[in-house]
Amino acid sequence: MKYQITSDNMQVTASMQNLVMSKMGKLEKLWGRIEEDLTNIRVVLNSAPGADTKFEVKIEANVKGEIYYADGIGYSFEEALVSAVNKVERSVLKDTDRSEKWDRVRDAKVVSEDDLVL
Repeated sequence: MKYQITSDNMQVTASMQNLVMSKMGKLEKLWGRIEEDLTNIRVVLNSAPGADTKFEVKIEANVKGEIYYADGIGYSFEEALVSAVNKVERSVLKDTDRSEKWDRVRDAKVVSEDDLVL
């Protein structure tokens, strides 16, 4: 999977990149083995200036033509990242459940030749 980890207003350190990669591993398990050309994941890390500094993480994942987007806000970088990853995970699972249900319903509607009355 191709990752693009950027920030608009802070320096992205190697430890931040490692944390992003480890948390995104949870999503890689859901998507399984997908060709690298079919995936593009963009993670944007930002901090808000002020007395109560908050962090914001935005994830945009384009996997096999499906686009998943989520953002997370928290008082720590890891809290915001975990929130965003969990939102993407819920979207992926919801999409997977929906497609599996569609396949079951479609198979149930198939009429066999024995069911036809002539």
